[in-house]
Parts: sequence; C-alpha cells; structure tokens
Amino acid sequence: MSRMGPTAWTAVVVSAVAASVALGTAVAVAAQRETFAGAAFPAVARKQVAYAPPVPSPTVTAPQPGRTVQGSDGMVGESGDSHPCVWVDREPKKQALPYRCPLVWSSPRTSAAMTRVPVFRSPWPQAEGAVNQLYREAGEQYFRCHTRGATFEFPPQYGLGAARHSWWALTQGDQHSGAWGFVPEVYFLGGADDQPDPGLPVCTDADVALAAR
Repeated sequence: MSRMGPTAWTAVVVSAVAASVALGTAVAVAAQRETFAGAAFPAVARKQVAYAPPVPSPTVTAPQPGRTVQGSDGMVGESGDSHPCVWVDREPKKQALPYRCPLVWSSPRTSAAMTRVPVFRSPWPQAEGAVNQLYREAGEQYFRCHTRGATFEFPPQYGLGAARHSWWALTQGDQHSGAWGFVPEVYFLGGADDQPDPGLPVCTDADVALAAR
C-alpha cells in the first residue's frame, strides 16, 4: 500500500468531488432534454396555409352610346342613324372626298340664318378656333373619313337644341378651297350625341396627317 501525504489526499478528494458534480450535471441535462422532448412540452403543430390563387381586379368598362369598335368594313356606329353618310362614285378629281353627308341645315326645322359650318385643323382644337368653313350655298358636302377627338358642345341655336359630339369628319373647306380640316359631327343630320356616323370609315394616320399640312 502506497503512502500519500496530506497534500496528495486533498487532491484526490477534490478530484472525486469534481467528478461527482460533473456526473450529476450530465444526468440533469439528460433528464431536462427528455422533459422537453416528451409530453411535458408537446410539439406545437404548425398551421398549414392553403394556397389561394390571386384574384384579378375587376375590370370596369364604361358604357358606350353605340358601337364604337371598328368593324371589318372600317365602319363604326349604329345603323339607327336616320341620315347616314353614303359613298358616291365621283369623278376622279373629287374622289378624295367620296362620302356625301347631310348636314343639319338640310332639316326644315333649321333656321335659314345658319349658313356656315366651322372646320378645324385638328379633332383636338383646344383654344384654336375654326380655320375654314363650309358654305350652305355650296350645296351637298362630301367627306373622307372620321375619327374620335375632343367633345364639341353645340349650344341651342338656329332652331336646334343643345347637342355634343366627340367624332370629327375630315373634309376640305369651302372658304379656303382644298385645305383639309375636321368638322364636328354635331353638325351632321341624324344620329344621337356621340354616335359615330355608320356611313364613314375611320381615318388612318395618313388621313389625319392631311390636315396638318
């Protein structure tokens, strides 16, 4: 049997105590892990979020006072117009304006004082006034096509009531012969407010450019 001094025995005792403490800590930690993993702290079930496809925003379409979608024949408007424009087989030098359109002065209710119809450079005239005119004494008036633009307000006058229109017909004026411009269709006979004339085709970009020369 070996002999150990007081110091050696003290070291042995300290080591034994440390080992015992370490063993107790390990056991406690293991027990704590079992408690967390067991029924004392049951696992919380994760809520499953069901997938829902996105809902598209509602599309709102403003009601239109008549058919304004261009058809395969290039025409728009309702056939209910009582005095639509009509195509006329004209002589070669006048074929640039092939559609005859009756104006409001052809109505017996229109005052004889109405002798002029304004012609504008653009269907968006803004502050610019008329740059040309059609003359009543010139007789029947002919047009090329029409396009949508600014709303033109017609006040009560010449025996006619108030009206408005956003369609403009391309023609050549009488005041300045050969000059192109647009007449608001509020001056056309027949049809309702904002109803495009069913007898006129829609202007192309090249047609509209004629008035810009």
